[in-house]
Amino acid sequence: MSPWRSFRVRLALWYVGVLAVVVVAFAVLLQAAFRQTAARLVDRELRERAERVGHGPRPGGGRPPDWARGRPEPPRRGGPERDPNEEAERVAMTWRPRIYFLPPATEGPIRRADLWDPTAVEATLQHGRHFSTVWLDGEPLRVLSVTLRDAGREAAVVQFARNLGDYQRLARGQLLTLLALLPLGLLVAGAGGLYLTDRALRPLREITAAAADLSADDLARRLPVRGADELSELARTFNGMLARLQTAFEQQRRFTADASHELRTPLSRAKVASSLALSGDPDLEEYGRALEVADRACDAMGRLIEQLLLLARADAGELALAARPVDLRHVATAAVEALPPEQAARIGWQPPDAARLVQGDAEALQRVVGNLLSNALRHTPTDQPVALHLGEAGREWAVVVADSGEGIARQHLPRLTQRFYRVDAARSRQAGGSGLGLAIGESIAQAHGGRLELASELGQGTTATLWLPQLAAVGLTDEQETADANQVEPGRR
Repeated sequence: MSPWRSFRVRLALWYVGVLAVVVVAFAVLLQAAFRQTAARLVDRELRERAERVGHGPRPGGGRPPDWARGRPEPPRRGGPERDPNEEAERVAMTWRPRIYFLPPATEGPIRRADLWDPTAVEATLQHGRHFSTVWLDGEPLRVLSVTLRDAGREAAVVQFARNLGDYQRLARGQLLTLLALLPLGLLVAGAGGLYLTDRALRPLREITAAAADLSADDLARRLPVRGADELSELARTFNGMLARLQTAFEQQRRFTADASHELRTPLSRAKVASSLALSGDPDLEEYGRALEVADRACDAMGRLIEQLLLLARADAGELALAARPVDLRHVATAAVEALPPEQAARIGWQPPDAARLVQGDAEALQRVVGNLLSNALRHTPTDQPVALHLGEAGREWAVVVADSGEGIARQHLPRLTQRFYRVDAARSRQAGGSGLGLAIGESIAQAHGGRLELASELGQGTTATLWLPQLAAVGLTDEQETADANQVEPGRR
């Protein structure tokens, strides 16, 4: 990969670019602030000089004073009262004021053209004071024009000037210094940006390396989580995804192994029976027994395949339900009647007087209740009954199946609805079914907007509760009750 396509390099370049824009903007603002400050200082200096002059010269003949002659004051040489360097600086930076006497006063040797800025006379007479900037010998000059009054009238215009060349040279030198240091600063910032982005993106490289090394057989790896920033949150999220993937792959492997085992058992029985029947010289009775074994094996495989297809449709959200108003009394009664007579006699069931209406598929709901009853009967001593009753909580109906069997340890309860899951001590293959009944029941309950809850204590039995949302109690006519009862076919589970 080209280094210019690296996210680390592009991030550093963006950092340098933003920094360059910020530095240039800072330089521009600094120059503007410096020039404004210099202008304020010069204007204040000119105002102070004007205030020191006071009322200025008196018009009316005579030779104007020295400060009004429009020439710089020559430095004094060798005087002990002044520092020569200080005097030279003062002469270089300070100009004598220039004056223009207004008619009818005597102008003397001063003419309007001798002013620093002759165009400022009208504005000064109008406002009393006027600032302007002119150029002299290629350097800017800041000029303050003020009026002098005599006998209540405006007698003259005096201009005070200040050379701005030094300020301009200082500002230019400042700008050149910033521009000279800018490339070096950007180079240092770029190197620092590369180093910092390299350290900041190190967790991303670890995540990338971990993702590249992942396989279905090695999902136990986890990323180290350091700190509490966005990258650590990303690492925690990635670890959570790995944990979910590991769980999903383990469930898939277990499901495949269990399904293969469940299908292999009836196939093995059918194969053994057919092989024995075909070996030697069997009679018709042996052929009959072999066919019976093969037929039972085919029935077992057919039921298992049907259950797997139902779960697959439920996972895909394609579980077809003939939803209509259903009375849970009829569903429970049909589930009890579908059991063998000796098992049905052990069910303690008394239908309530009022209807328990839900919107659902009567056949699917009967299948769930039938599976719950079969499980309860299988793990309850034959001399003890199994209770079946309908309850209510809030806006839900409850179909409750309670037994007094051996019970289930608490740690197994959350996994009972997993496919092919069995509790070794209480749900063996010899004493139980395929291990799909509760998984199917949960899928059907969820498809009806309900849920399946299991509660158990070792040695005290198990209680399974099917919760379903209530349908508005509009009541059923006699024709609807008959149709609802006929829809639930006895013997279907």
